[in-house]
Amino acid sequence: MSEPLYDPLLPPNQKPIEAAAGLSMVADLHPEALRQLWNPKTCPVSLLPWLAWALSVNEWDDSWQTSVKRQVITESVAIHRQKGSVASIHRALAAAGYPYARVDEQRHGHRRNGSIIRDAWPLHGGSQPFVYRVVLNGLISIRQAAQIRRILVNTAPARCRLHSLDFRGASFLHNKFAIRDGSYTRGVIHV
Repeated sequence: MSEPLYDPLLPPNQKPIEAAAGLSMVADLHPEALRQLWNPKTCPVSLLPWLAWALSVNEWDDSWQTSVKRQVITESVAIHRQKGSVASIHRALAAAGYPYARVDEQRHGHRRNGSIIRDAWPLHGGSQPFVYRVVLNGLISIRQAAQIRRILVNTAPARCRLHSLDFRGASFLHNKFAIRDGSYTRGVIHV
């Protein structure tokens, strides 16, 4: 009688075809190698999208630099812990490459007495506590603005409404960096 084929991952009543398939897919996995795969700092670059998916990263862009990809994955767990807070918005934007973003909340009504700069943000009369805007310090394209909006949708409290992305503080210089081809706006993207 022939000796039964044995693979520790297959049941004792395995069929010969199952045993052959099991032997053809034998992987020499070591625990240390698996630990490296689950660590964003040591995971191979080609496997980073899969690690991001496994850790529920909401926004992923293949064009990001490797350091940004690793940072987004590293921050994912902390973002999910704080989801729905201003801290999680800051953390998500910083991980995606916008570390100096400022979140302005709760537009309050003001009188026309010259004490407020009229930048289309404060309302005259009344207040709307569930409206916010994000002020960025650098020039962003329309494509980047769409990415920031997706990050905010996945991170910000559901009861809050984004008013605008404001990057007027970043000068729109005529230095051939931001050409007028429709990929950039003049400083505010209203939502």
